Amino acid sequence: MKKLLALIFLISLSSQGADTDLRKGIDLTGMSSFPGTALNQLVDNGTIATNKALGIISPTAPDASGNPRYTNWFWMDVSSDPPVMKTYSKNLANWFGIGVGPNSVGTAQLIDGSVTTAKIAVGAVDSTRLANNAVGTANLQIGSVSSTNIQGGGVTGFNIQTNSIDTTKLGASSVDRTNLAPNAVTSTNIAANSIYSTNIVAGQVFGTNIALNTITSTNIGSGALYGTNMVNNTIGTNQVIALTAMNTTNNYGIVVYTLVSLTNAAPALTTNSSSTITFTHQFGVMPLGYRVVYVCVSAAGDNGYAQGDEIDALSADGTNAGGSTTQRAQTIYANSTSVFVVTSSASSAFVGNKATGVGALLNTTKWVYKCYAWTVK
Repeated sequence: MKKLLALIFLISLSSQGADTDLRKGIDLTGMSSFPGTALNQLVDNGTIATNKALGIISPTAPDASGNPRYTNWFWMDVSSDPPVMKTYSKNLANWFGIGVGPNSVGTAQLIDGSVTTAKIAVGAVDSTRLANNAVGTANLQIGSVSSTNIQGGGVTGFNIQTNSIDTTKLGASSVDRTNLAPNAVTSTNIAANSIYSTNIVAGQVFGTNIALNTITSTNIGSGALYGTNMVNNTIGTNQVIALTAMNTTNNYGIVVYTLVSLTNAAPALTTNSSSTITFTHQFGVMPLGYRVVYVCVSAAGDNGYAQGDEIDALSADGTNAGGSTTQRAQTIYANSTSVFVVTSSASSAFVGNKATGVGALLNTTKWVYKCYAWTVK
Protein backbone atom coordinates (compact mmCIF):
# COMPACT_ATOMS: atom_id res chain seq x y z
CA MET A 1 0.00 0.00 0.00
CA LYS A 2 2.82 2.43 0.90
CA LYS A 3 4.55 1.76 -2.40
CA LEU A 4 1.31 2.34 -4.25
CA LEU A 5 0.87 5.69 -2.57
CA ALA A 6 4.48 6.60 -3.33
CA LEU A 7 3.92 5.58 -6.91
CA ILE A 8 0.83 7.75 -7.21
CA PHE A 9 2.68 10.66 -5.52
CA LEU A 10 5.71 10.46 -7.72
CA ILE A 11 3.67 10.03 -10.86
CA SER A 12 1.58 13.08 -9.97
CA LEU A 13 4.68 15.21 -9.35
CA SER A 14 6.55 14.04 -12.39
CA SER A 15 3.58 14.64 -14.64
CA GLN A 16 3.19 18.30 -13.83
CA GLY A 17 5.50 19.63 -16.49
CA ALA A 18 9.21 20.14 -16.86
CA ASP A 19 9.69 21.96 -13.52
CA THR A 20 9.04 19.08 -11.12
CA ASP A 21 10.00 18.84 -7.47
CA LEU A 22 11.10 15.17 -7.64
CA ARG A 23 13.01 13.13 -10.20
CA LYS A 24 11.69 9.55 -10.61
CA GLY A 25 14.03 6.65 -10.08
CA ILE A 26 12.71 4.72 -13.11
CA ASP A 27 10.70 5.70 -16.16
CA LEU A 28 7.41 3.74 -16.10
CA THR A 29 6.31 5.03 -19.50
CA GLY A 30 5.14 2.17 -21.72
CA MET A 31 4.95 -0.38 -18.86
CA SER A 32 1.61 -2.22 -18.68
CA SER A 33 2.30 -3.66 -15.26
CA PHE A 34 4.33 -2.51 -12.26
CA PRO A 35 6.27 -5.28 -10.57
CA GLY A 36 7.55 -4.74 -7.04
CA THR A 37 11.15 -4.31 -8.18
CA ALA A 38 10.11 -1.45 -10.44
CA LEU A 39 8.24 0.22 -7.64
CA ASN A 40 11.20 -0.16 -5.30
CA GLN A 41 13.50 1.31 -7.95
CA LEU A 42 11.08 4.16 -8.55
CA VAL A 43 11.18 5.15 -4.86
CA ASP A 44 14.71 4.18 -3.89
CA ASN A 45 16.37 5.91 -6.83
CA GLY A 46 14.15 8.99 -6.83
CA THR A 47 15.89 12.34 -6.22
CA ILE A 48 15.04 15.97 -5.55
CA ALA A 49 14.97 18.27 -8.57
CA THR A 50 18.18 20.24 -8.97
CA ASN A 51 16.40 23.52 -8.22
CA LYS A 52 14.54 22.15 -5.20
CA ALA A 53 15.73 21.23 -1.69
CA LEU A 54 14.82 19.28 1.42
CA GLY A 55 16.14 19.77 4.91
CA ILE A 56 18.14 17.74 7.41
CA ILE A 57 17.93 18.45 11.15
CA SER A 58 21.04 17.13 12.86
CA PRO A 59 23.79 18.21 15.32
CA THR A 60 26.40 16.80 12.91
CA ALA A 61 27.14 17.81 9.34
CA PRO A 62 25.53 15.66 6.64
CA ASP A 63 27.97 13.66 4.48
CA ALA A 64 27.62 15.52 1.21
CA SER A 65 30.63 13.84 -0.39
CA GLY A 66 29.12 10.38 0.09
CA ASN A 67 25.62 11.60 -0.69
CA PRO A 68 25.89 14.21 -3.46
CA ARG A 69 22.14 14.86 -3.34
CA TYR A 70 22.72 16.62 0.01
CA THR A 71 24.55 19.41 -1.78
CA ASN A 72 21.17 20.94 -2.72
CA TRP A 73 19.67 20.46 0.73
CA PHE A 74 19.46 22.69 3.80
CA TRP A 75 21.01 21.60 7.07
CA MET A 76 19.55 22.88 10.35
CA ASP A 77 22.55 22.66 12.65
CA VAL A 78 21.15 22.08 16.16
CA SER A 79 24.55 21.74 17.82
CA SER A 80 24.08 25.31 19.11
CA ASP A 81 21.15 27.22 20.55
CA PRO A 82 19.60 28.88 18.67
CA PRO A 83 20.11 26.53 15.70
CA VAL A 84 21.87 27.78 12.57
CA MET A 85 20.53 27.24 9.06
CA LYS A 86 23.34 26.23 6.67
CA THR A 87 23.84 25.41 2.98
CA TYR A 88 26.55 23.44 1.20
CA SER A 89 29.22 25.14 -0.94
CA LYS A 90 30.25 22.86 -3.77
CA ASN A 91 33.29 25.07 -4.50
CA LEU A 92 34.54 25.01 -0.91
CA ALA A 93 33.15 21.53 -0.14
CA ASN A 94 31.82 22.57 3.23
CA TRP A 95 28.69 23.71 5.05
CA PHE A 96 28.24 27.46 5.84
CA GLY A 97 25.69 29.49 7.72
CA ILE A 98 23.26 31.44 5.57
CA GLY A 99 24.54 35.03 5.49
CA VAL A 100 22.74 38.37 5.56
CA GLY A 101 22.71 40.45 2.38
CA PRO A 102 23.93 44.08 2.27
CA ASN A 103 21.41 46.58 3.71
CA SER A 104 19.01 43.71 4.56
CA VAL A 105 19.02 44.57 8.29
CA GLY A 106 17.59 47.98 9.17
CA THR A 107 16.70 49.57 12.47
CA ALA A 108 13.25 47.96 12.32
CA GLN A 109 14.92 44.50 12.37
CA LEU A 110 16.97 45.21 15.50
CA ILE A 111 15.58 44.94 19.01
CA ASP A 112 16.57 47.81 21.31
CA GLY A 113 19.79 46.92 23.09
CA SER A 114 20.47 43.87 20.89
CA VAL A 115 23.74 45.26 19.51
CA THR A 116 26.38 45.65 22.21
CA THR A 117 30.05 46.58 22.05
CA ALA A 118 31.02 42.91 22.32
CA LYS A 119 29.25 42.27 18.97
CA ILE A 120 31.03 45.05 17.08
CA ALA A 121 34.54 44.46 15.79
CA VAL A 122 37.18 47.11 16.40
CA GLY A 123 37.04 49.66 13.56
CA ALA A 124 33.79 48.19 12.20
CA VAL A 125 31.81 51.41 12.66
CA ASP A 126 33.19 54.58 11.07
CA SER A 127 31.66 57.86 9.98
CA THR A 128 30.53 56.38 6.64
CA ARG A 129 28.33 53.90 8.54
CA LEU A 130 26.47 56.53 10.53
CA ALA A 131 23.67 58.65 9.13
CA ASN A 132 23.62 62.36 9.94
CA ASN A 133 22.27 62.99 13.44
CA ALA A 134 21.94 59.20 13.98
CA VAL A 135 23.89 59.25 17.25
CA GLY A 136 22.49 61.47 19.99
CA THR A 137 23.60 61.99 23.58
CA ALA A 138 21.19 59.24 24.67
CA ASN A 139 23.20 56.75 22.54
CA LEU A 140 26.54 57.46 24.19
CA GLN A 141 27.68 56.03 27.49
CA ILE A 142 29.46 58.36 29.88
CA GLY A 143 33.17 58.28 29.11
CA SER A 144 32.69 56.23 25.93
CA VAL A 145 34.12 58.91 23.62
CA SER A 146 37.77 59.77 24.25
CA SER A 147 40.34 61.75 22.28
CA THR A 148 41.42 58.56 20.47
CA ASN A 149 37.86 58.20 19.10
CA ILE A 150 37.80 61.63 17.46
CA GLN A 151 39.76 62.31 14.29
CA GLY A 152 41.47 65.63 13.74
CA GLY A 153 38.92 68.29 12.78
CA GLY A 154 36.05 65.91 13.52
CA VAL A 155 34.41 68.15 16.08
CA THR A 156 33.58 71.76 15.16
CA GLY A 157 31.47 74.43 16.80
CA PHE A 158 28.46 73.22 14.81
CA ASN A 159 28.71 69.77 16.46
CA ILE A 160 28.60 71.08 20.03
CA GLN A 161 25.45 72.20 21.80
CA THR A 162 25.56 75.42 23.82
CA ASN A 163 26.84 74.77 27.36
CA SER A 164 27.36 71.05 26.61
CA ILE A 165 31.07 71.14 27.52
CA ASP A 166 32.06 72.18 31.03
CA THR A 167 35.29 71.86 32.99
CA THR A 168 34.49 68.25 33.97
CA LYS A 169 34.60 67.29 30.25
CA LEU A 170 38.07 68.74 29.58
CA GLY A 171 41.33 67.07 30.53
CA ALA A 172 44.20 69.11 31.94
CA SER A 173 46.01 70.99 29.14
CA SER A 174 43.73 69.39 26.51
CA VAL A 175 42.74 72.76 25.03
CA ASP A 176 45.45 75.14 23.84
CA ARG A 177 45.29 78.30 21.74
CA THR A 178 45.55 76.32 18.48
CA ASN A 179 42.14 74.79 19.31
CA LEU A 180 40.40 78.16 19.65
CA ALA A 181 39.10 80.19 16.73
CA PRO A 182 39.66 83.99 16.83
CA ASN A 183 37.15 85.67 19.14
CA ALA A 184 35.71 82.27 20.12
CA VAL A 185 36.20 82.93 23.84
CA THR A 186 34.55 86.02 25.28
CA SER A 187 33.97 87.20 28.82
CA THR A 188 30.64 85.34 28.92
CA ASN A 189 32.56 82.06 28.35
CA ILE A 190 34.91 82.52 31.31
CA ALA A 191 33.78 81.82 34.86
CA ALA A 192 34.79 84.19 37.64
CA ASN A 193 38.31 83.46 38.93
CA SER A 194 38.83 80.67 36.36
CA ILE A 195 41.99 82.14 34.81
CA TYR A 196 45.17 82.39 36.87
CA SER A 197 48.69 83.45 36.01
CA THR A 198 49.63 79.77 35.61
CA ASN A 199 47.07 79.53 32.76
CA ILE A 200 48.68 82.29 30.66
CA VAL A 201 51.81 81.75 28.58
CA ALA A 202 54.39 84.51 28.97
CA GLY A 203 53.96 87.22 26.34
CA GLN A 204 50.59 85.96 25.05
CA VAL A 205 48.32 88.77 26.30
CA PHE A 206 48.72 92.20 24.70
CA GLY A 207 46.92 95.50 25.04
CA THR A 208 44.91 94.69 21.92
CA ASN A 209 43.52 91.61 23.70
CA ILE A 210 42.10 93.58 26.65
CA ALA A 211 38.93 95.65 26.39
CA LEU A 212 38.80 99.09 27.98
CA ASN A 213 38.16 99.05 31.73
CA THR A 214 38.15 95.22 31.92
CA ILE A 215 41.00 95.10 34.45
CA THR A 216 40.38 96.82 37.78
CA SER A 217 42.29 96.79 41.04
CA THR A 218 40.29 93.70 42.13
CA ASN A 219 41.75 91.80 39.12
CA ILE A 220 45.38 92.45 40.06
CA GLY A 221 46.98 90.41 42.81
CA SER A 222 49.29 91.88 45.41
CA GLY A 223 52.80 92.14 44.00
CA ALA A 224 51.66 91.23 40.47
CA LEU A 225 52.89 94.37 38.69
CA TYR A 226 56.51 95.44 38.30
CA GLY A 227 58.16 98.13 36.24
CA THR A 228 59.28 95.46 33.76
CA ASN A 229 55.59 94.68 33.07
CA MET A 230 54.87 98.20 31.80
CA VAL A 231 55.81 99.64 28.42
CA ASN A 232 57.26 103.15 28.45
CA ASN A 233 54.62 105.91 28.23
CA THR A 234 51.69 103.48 28.50
CA ILE A 235 50.45 104.88 31.83
CA GLY A 236 48.98 108.38 31.74
CA THR A 237 47.66 110.56 34.54
CA ASN A 238 44.22 108.97 34.26
CA GLN A 239 45.72 105.48 34.75
CA VAL A 240 47.53 106.32 38.02
CA ILE A 241 46.49 103.95 40.80
CA ALA A 242 45.74 104.88 44.38
CA LEU A 243 48.65 104.98 46.81
CA THR A 244 47.11 102.23 48.94
CA ALA A 245 47.49 99.80 46.02
CA MET A 246 51.29 99.98 46.23
CA ASN A 247 53.00 97.32 48.33
CA THR A 248 56.17 98.44 50.12
CA THR A 249 57.70 94.97 49.98
CA ASN A 250 57.88 94.24 46.26
CA ASN A 251 56.33 97.11 44.27
CA TYR A 252 58.69 99.93 43.49
CA GLY A 253 57.93 102.94 41.31
CA ILE A 254 56.88 106.57 41.30
CA VAL A 255 53.22 107.39 41.75
CA VAL A 256 52.43 110.93 40.56
CA TYR A 257 49.47 112.77 42.01
CA THR A 258 48.18 115.87 40.26
CA LEU A 259 46.69 117.80 43.12
CA VAL A 260 44.52 120.13 41.04
CA SER A 261 42.60 119.70 37.83
CA LEU A 262 43.57 121.31 34.53
CA THR A 263 40.22 123.10 34.64
CA ASN A 264 39.54 126.49 36.19
CA ALA A 265 39.09 124.80 39.56
CA ALA A 266 42.74 125.74 40.18
CA PRO A 267 43.21 128.91 42.25
CA ALA A 268 43.87 132.08 40.32
CA LEU A 269 47.36 133.55 40.31
CA THR A 270 47.64 135.88 43.29
CA THR A 271 50.26 138.60 44.00
CA ASN A 272 50.65 141.37 46.57
CA SER A 273 48.21 139.65 48.93
CA SER A 274 50.18 137.77 51.62
CA SER A 275 47.84 134.82 51.13
CA THR A 276 48.36 131.07 51.52
CA ILE A 277 47.11 128.61 48.89
CA THR A 278 46.74 124.97 50.02
CA PHE A 279 46.96 121.83 47.86
CA THR A 280 45.96 118.71 49.86
CA HIS A 281 47.53 115.35 48.93
CA GLN A 282 46.67 111.83 50.16
CA PHE A 283 50.12 110.45 50.82
CA GLY A 284 49.98 110.47 54.59
CA VAL A 285 53.74 111.12 54.49
CA MET A 286 55.97 113.94 53.34
CA PRO A 287 56.09 113.98 49.50
CA LEU A 288 59.38 112.99 47.93
CA GLY A 289 58.99 115.99 45.65
CA TYR A 290 56.56 118.73 44.68
CA ARG A 291 56.35 121.51 42.13
CA VAL A 292 54.13 124.55 41.67
CA VAL A 293 53.61 126.16 38.26
CA TYR A 294 51.65 128.99 36.65
CA VAL A 295 49.30 127.75 33.89
CA CYS A 296 48.15 130.13 31.15
CA VAL A 297 44.36 129.83 30.80
CA SER A 298 43.78 132.63 28.32
CA ALA A 299 43.10 131.86 24.68
CA ALA A 300 44.77 135.15 23.82
CA GLY A 301 47.94 134.21 25.71
CA ASP A 302 50.21 136.56 27.70
CA ASN A 303 53.77 137.84 27.13
CA GLY A 304 54.24 135.42 24.24
CA TYR A 305 52.98 132.39 26.18
CA ALA A 306 50.09 130.37 24.75
CA GLN A 307 47.10 128.84 26.50
CA GLY A 308 48.20 125.70 28.35
CA ASP A 309 51.86 126.79 28.74
CA GLU A 310 53.31 126.28 32.23
CA ILE A 311 55.93 128.42 34.00
CA ASP A 312 57.73 127.10 37.05
CA ALA A 313 56.67 129.35 39.95
CA LEU A 314 60.22 129.42 41.31
CA SER A 315 61.43 131.03 38.08
CA ALA A 316 59.28 134.13 38.68
CA ASP A 317 61.13 137.17 40.04
CA GLY A 318 59.81 138.87 43.13
CA THR A 319 60.77 142.42 42.10
CA ASN A 320 58.25 144.91 40.80
CA ALA A 321 58.29 146.14 37.24
CA GLY A 322 60.76 148.90 38.10
CA GLY A 323 63.07 146.55 39.97
CA SER A 324 63.10 148.73 43.07
CA THR A 325 62.11 145.96 45.50
CA THR A 326 63.70 142.52 45.75
CA GLN A 327 61.92 139.59 47.38
CA ARG A 328 60.47 136.28 46.33
CA ALA A 329 57.13 136.16 44.53
CA GLN A 330 56.06 133.21 46.72
CA THR A 331 57.38 130.62 49.18
CA ILE A 332 56.48 126.96 48.68
CA TYR A 333 56.59 124.26 51.38
CA ALA A 334 54.89 120.94 52.29
CA ASN A 335 54.02 118.56 55.11
CA SER A 336 52.44 115.07 55.33
CA THR A 337 49.00 116.36 54.29
CA SER A 338 49.45 119.33 51.90
CA VAL A 339 51.62 121.55 49.72
CA PHE A 340 51.42 125.27 50.51
CA VAL A 341 52.09 128.42 48.43
CA VAL A 342 52.61 131.62 50.46
CA THR A 343 52.49 134.75 48.28
CA SER A 344 54.47 137.90 49.09
CA SER A 345 52.73 141.10 50.15
CA ALA A 346 54.92 143.38 48.04
CA SER A 347 55.77 141.44 44.91
CA SER A 348 54.47 140.62 41.48
CA ALA A 349 55.10 137.66 39.14
CA PHE A 350 57.91 139.03 36.99
CA VAL A 351 59.13 136.66 34.24
CA GLY A 352 60.90 136.79 30.91
CA ASN A 353 58.92 137.10 27.66
CA LYS A 354 58.63 133.70 25.97
CA ALA A 355 60.11 134.91 22.70
CA THR A 356 62.52 137.69 23.70
CA GLY A 357 63.36 136.95 27.34
CA VAL A 358 62.71 140.61 28.24
CA GLY A 359 61.26 140.87 31.75
CA ALA A 360 57.55 141.61 32.10
CA LEU A 361 54.78 141.33 34.69
CA LEU A 362 52.25 138.54 34.14
CA ASN A 363 48.57 139.45 33.81
CA THR A 364 47.23 137.59 36.86
CA THR A 365 43.77 137.21 35.32
CA LYS A 366 45.25 134.97 32.62
CA TRP A 367 47.07 132.53 34.89
CA VAL A 368 46.26 129.97 37.63
CA TYR A 369 48.32 127.92 40.05
CA LYS A 370 48.81 124.22 39.60
CA CYS A 371 50.70 121.82 41.89
CA TYR A 372 52.37 118.45 41.27
CA ALA A 373 53.46 116.16 44.11
CA TRP A 374 54.86 112.63 44.08
CA THR A 375 56.20 109.99 46.39
CA VAL A 376 57.90 106.60 46.17
CA LYS A 377 56.79 103.34 47.75
